[in-house]
Amino acid sequence: MNFRILSKFLGALLLLVSIAMAACGLFATLDVTQGNEAAASALFLSAVIVAALGGVMMLCGIGKIERVPRREGIVVVGLGWLLCGLVGSLPYLLGEPKLDAAGAFFESVSGFTTTGSTVMGSDSLAGGDIESWPRGILMWRAVSQWLGGMGILVLFVALLSYLGLGSKSLFCNES
Repeated sequence: MNFRILSKFLGALLLLVSIAMAACGLFATLDVTQGNEAAASALFLSAVIVAALGGVMMLCGIGKIERVPRREGIVVVGLGWLLCGLVGSLPYLLGEPKLDAAGAFFESVSGFTTTGSTVMGSDSLAGGDIESWPRGILMWRAVSQWLGGMGILVLFVALLSYLGLGSKSLFCNES
C-alpha cells in the first residue's frame, strides 16, 4: 500500500471540503438573519481545522505520482467518503443548535451520500423545525448534498479513467 498516494489524494479532497465550508461561512457572514453569526464562526473554524488537516496530508504525500494502482484508488474512494463524513460533521457539532456526535455524523454522511435523511428536524433544541436552524448551517447541509451528488459522478469518471478503466468498466461497476 502506497501511503504517499493515499495522503496526497485525501489531503486534496479535504482541502476542497474546507473551501466549500469557507464559502458557506462567507454566506453566513453576509446573511444578516439571526443566528448566522454563530454559524459563520462554526463554519470558518471547521474550514480552518479541515484545511490544516488536508495541508498536512498533502505535505506527507509530496512528490510526483506516475500512476495510481487500483488498490490505492479503491482505498482513496472508501476513505474519502469516511473522511468527508467525519470532517463534514464539524459544523453541526460546533454550530448552534449543537447536535451530538452521532447526529452530526449522521447528518454529514446523509449529505455526502445524498440520501436526504436528516436528524435536524427531530432535534429538541431546534423545536422540531428544520427552518429554525441558522441559514449558514442549512447552506452547509445543501452544499454537502451537492458535493455528494457531484462527487459520485466525478469520482467514478475521473478516477476510473485515471486508472485506465473505460466506460464499460464504469457501467459494469455501477450496475
